[in-house]
Amino acid sequence: MPLTVGNLFGTNSAARGTTNARQAATLACSCPACTGLQCLDRPRFFAGQLLSEAELNGEIDYILAKQRLHNRYLHGVGTVCGLEVVCSTCDGQVVVNPGYAIDPCGNDVIVCQEQQFDVIKAIKACCDAVKKKNKTGCDPYQPLNEGCTAVEQHWCITIEYRETPTQPVTPLRGKPKTCSCTTTSTIGCGCGSSKSNGTQSNGCSPPPSAPPAAATSCEPTRILEGFQLGIVPDPGDCDSTQNLFQGTLLSNLGACISTLVNLDSNFSPATWQTLTSAFTKNLAGSDTRNTDAFLACCQFRQYVVDLFTSSDFATKCTVLNTFDSLPCPQPPPTAVGQNRVANIPPPVSDPAYLQQVQDTINSTAILLLEYIRECVCHTLLPACPPDPGDDRLILACLTIKDGKITNICNFGCRQFAGSFPSFFYWLSLIPIIPIVKGLVDEICCGPAFLTRQSPLVDNLAKLDPAGLLKGALMDGNAAVPRMLLDRVGDLFQQFSLQDLIGRIPANKLNLATLRGMSGDNAASSLKQFQVSYSVQEVNSRADLPLLSPAPVFAQGGDHVVLYQTKGTVVEVQRTGATPGNTEEVVALRRQVEAMQADIADLRKKAGSSGNK
Repeated sequence: MPLTVGNLFGTNSAARGTTNARQAATLACSCPACTGLQCLDRPRFFAGQLLSEAELNGEIDYILAKQRLHNRYLHGVGTVCGLEVVCSTCDGQVVVNPGYAIDPCGNDVIVCQEQQFDVIKAIKACCDAVKKKNKTGCDPYQPLNEGCTAVEQHWCITIEYRETPTQPVTPLRGKPKTCSCTTTSTIGCGCGSSKSNGTQSNGCSPPPSAPPAAATSCEPTRILEGFQLGIVPDPGDCDSTQNLFQGTLLSNLGACISTLVNLDSNFSPATWQTLTSAFTKNLAGSDTRNTDAFLACCQFRQYVVDLFTSSDFATKCTVLNTFDSLPCPQPPPTAVGQNRVANIPPPVSDPAYLQQVQDTINSTAILLLEYIRECVCHTLLPACPPDPGDDRLILACLTIKDGKITNICNFGCRQFAGSFPSFFYWLSLIPIIPIVKGLVDEICCGPAFLTRQSPLVDNLAKLDPAGLLKGALMDGNAAVPRMLLDRVGDLFQQFSLQDLIGRIPANKLNLATLRGMSGDNAASSLKQFQVSYSVQEVNSRADLPLLSPAPVFAQGGDHVVLYQTKGTVVEVQRTGATPGNTEEVVALRRQVEAMQADIADLRKKAGSSGNK
């Protein structure tokens, strides 16, 4: 399916920070797994202070909170390295290779050695638990049916951070019980929270809570940081276009521009026709009724006002005051008595009045461009991610048939975390970031397009006196922005698997298959497809000339060069058509022959003239 503006960005709203349907469903069914930005405090020690476990554990909690903050907001959430899921020699099981990841709460998830995971057993346990919970018999997920062998199931393997208290010792005195899920304490109680690190697990499937420690029990002295593997049904939309671009800068910019691109969808066809006439400065010369022009002006003005009042990214603090000096002019009163006496119908279209409405609509359109500029500048500032509704990471998704794993995909639903400082440092080899920052500063921090004060100042008119910018953006129902977004969609469509398959020609020789062949076998293949060739000997690939990009497929009439080393083809380069076999070459040869004949005739004439 070709990509268009609609299915590329999937929104008509310029608001940023909204979640997609799957994220909204996750957040709706659970409390946040962990909160985002928090104001932290750290312990302070002084001479003579009585230290207890609260102060010492508070120091550890502060360090861990700072580390989670650093991981989550600077490096991001996802896999850092490793954690590849591969097939196992045991049916129904997989192997998770060692690796490191950062979970949605910023915890370090470390797998030190290979982990064998029984997927089929975990799926059966999950389905049985759902069946017991759902007494109506309408299970969202059905357990594996041994008799139904044709049904494929799709599940994903997850990993989540876990802490295990270890190395218990007997305290010097008993510790009273301070927390129970039947009390009002909030530590380790309610909403499926974790007891060890203060974070919360997914409220839809909370982990089993350990019973509170008895007053005389041993106390652990160490906390082992570990992980837990699990399974969830495959969401099925991880690799969809909307999810791939959800939250990206490209998507957010497209959402801002869509306010202009989809402007006509906010008005009736009659109102939009009036607005279009005003944008193209043809309203004053049209036969539009005064009342229709007034209605279109009011609706457009109110639409732009609502955009500014509902946004949370205003940087031009006095822009709303501009609307006070941009009221839509009232239609002029008609002289009804005079018209009745003269038996003349009252005028419904006044060119002078339509000119006033046209000026007001165009000034309001400049304010609409101001809003889009503020939206774009707001989008260019990275936003903090929302609080996650699940503390698990998806490592891989599986296809299961007949109780056996048939395919493992380590991409699609997997997220990746990275190191941004080194990334920006590498980019600084070419100063793209400073140039872009300077351009953004010039665009976003410049004066407002339109300010109605005393005296009247129209900054856009100064920068663009001919109105070329506004005309290019508004003409033809925002034809230029729509074209640019469609071309972006076409660009991504060219990289789809379906398009790549369509580019592979049929009944042509794949030149890449000739590499590694003997010279005789390669020559035989070329002759079968009627492709001419020449041979060039090289000592090794290091002696190959710098080859220009060329098609890797050849057909009858083409010419290729075989680069050989000791009788083996090391590289193939298509150089064009076979000399003498194309119509162009034949035509050129005829022209040369004709020119040679003309030159011979001239020589004969010159010789005969000299003899005379």
